[in-house]
Amino acid sequence: MDGALTKATEWPPGTLRERFCRRVREELHARGWSQTQFAHRLGKSPQFVSNYLKNRQCPGLALVGEFAEALGMADPADLLKERT
Repeated sequence: MDGALTKATEWPPGTLRERFCRRVREELHARGWSQTQFAHRLGKSPQFVSNYLKNRQCPGLALVGEFAEALGMADPADLLKERT
């Protein structure tokens, strides 16, 4: 398949996927929240959150929105942008 992605939900390493992980960790740090605290706000298990923050899982757009909402962010796209 010429290096094409095999699943619709896969993101190539080094792109938005890693940026998402980094941005969520930055937002948690800025708020002084642990992964466990964030997981509670998100309504998910700490292991669920850990899998995304360690880049083991690829979030879909709906989940990016859920993370942003739990962080109190108005625009989910901010989790996919470099911090300025």
